[in-house]
Amino acid sequence: AAAEPAPIGRGVRVFARHVGCGAVAVEGASTGNGSVVLRGHAALFVGERYDLHLAASPSPALGQFVVEDGPDPELRLPDMPATVEPAPLGWYDEQPSRSEMQSRTSSDVDRLSEALKRRSGGFGMGSTSTLLDVLGSRRHAELQELRVAYLERHRRELADDLAAAAPAFKGFATRLETQLLRSKPELDALTASKALERGEVLPLTEAICTSLPHSLVQLESAHRELFRESLADAIQRAAQRPRADAIAAVAPLLAELLARAAEASTAVSASEAVEADCRALHEAFLGRAERSSVPAEAARVLGSRDRAHLRRVDEAHARSYGAPLSQHIKGCMPDGPLRYALLLLLERAEDYYARKLHAAFHGIRKTPGVNLKTLGPSTRRTLTARLERTQSMSGLMTHDGTVIAIISSRCGRDLSGVAASYERLYRKPLVAEMRACMTFGSGASELCKLACAIVEGSPPYEA
Repeated sequence: AAAEPAPIGRGVRVFARHVGCGAVAVEGASTGNGSVVLRGHAALFVGERYDLHLAASPSPALGQFVVEDGPDPELRLPDMPATVEPAPLGWYDEQPSRSEMQSRTSSDVDRLSEALKRRSGGFGMGSTSTLLDVLGSRRHAELQELRVAYLERHRRELADDLAAAAPAFKGFATRLETQLLRSKPELDALTASKALERGEVLPLTEAICTSLPHSLVQLESAHRELFRESLADAIQRAAQRPRADAIAAVAPLLAELLARAAEASTAVSASEAVEADCRALHEAFLGRAERSSVPAEAARVLGSRDRAHLRRVDEAHARSYGAPLSQHIKGCMPDGPLRYALLLLLERAEDYYARKLHAAFHGIRKTPGVNLKTLGPSTRRTLTARLERTQSMSGLMTHDGTVIAIISSRCGRDLSGVAASYERLYRKPLVAEMRACMTFGSGASELCKLACAIVEGSPPYEA
């Protein structure tokens, strides 16, 4: 008799490829117990047949499965030594490209080309509405298709042409346009690299500590492709520079999160694991008020768990010890970049970015819960930087850079949740707040319209 095929080992990357068109729909990893977790399975369609591969190439195929309808999609693998578990653990705003937008791609490239030609020639009339209609109406996956089509047509990046044709006074609007066209791993890698170059610990910490494990795996891959170096190595190298105390403080934790991201992406948040992690983290942080490093056991636990699991640990700590783990850490760790990063891992990213947006509109002083001195670069000592710090605290003008960074990095991920958190925390819809606060000057008006279109185009948020 033929021997039964052995189960797939733990942590092996797998790809689901549509049988008809051959396109890779989603990727995931094996758990080691005979199952495979596919991330972002909203890109899989009920009734369609897919091959499962061990690599991005078409062969070898492990077998096929069909997505069947139900409360949650059931992925059946009739002739395979593994079963596929649909995993709604990816970004809930991640959506596949719509067929009607795919059919518009070629004509939209024509419209963009003509609009950029008018703008570069000094005749901007009509180009703004075209850019807003084309870019503001597309999902993130559809923007990536548009970017590829434009590159194939003109042999130039659309983002580069947008930047080259933009008038100076539309700088913030153009920045949002160009960042929306980046893939998420690419944008994360560029954000992290720029932060390391400037010695800015906050953007680096946010990019890693508010992400999901599978996105951290993609971030490492993108950083290596763009800069020929892993992000973990780049962080360790930056931590050794003179006057890099802030980055040096968080470097071990961030490196651990990156190193264990693949493991964390397949971890299961079982009740037993929540209670065990709660006890381990409580004991690990005891008596550390005079020390500014993360214990090895705590780093292992934090690095190998996703953020949803860590929030469950935070709640379990409140039940077992009378206070959330976040409060325990505040009492055990000195104030600084490392404690900020640890607390960021435990806080809902949606709430965190909602508060930052409120600070961008109204100032840090009027936004409880934002423990920052400035929304801009904190390492610069120029007059412009001092003015920016004053602006950040007072809210005399909207801090457009913060709005751009949040909209571009969270759209297609959890922007609908950020908008829901903003309305829950401040009793005002995010879009209404943007329209009330982002109307100073022509460039700001264009930025406001595009930002509002992106927020309104997010899928309905389900708590």
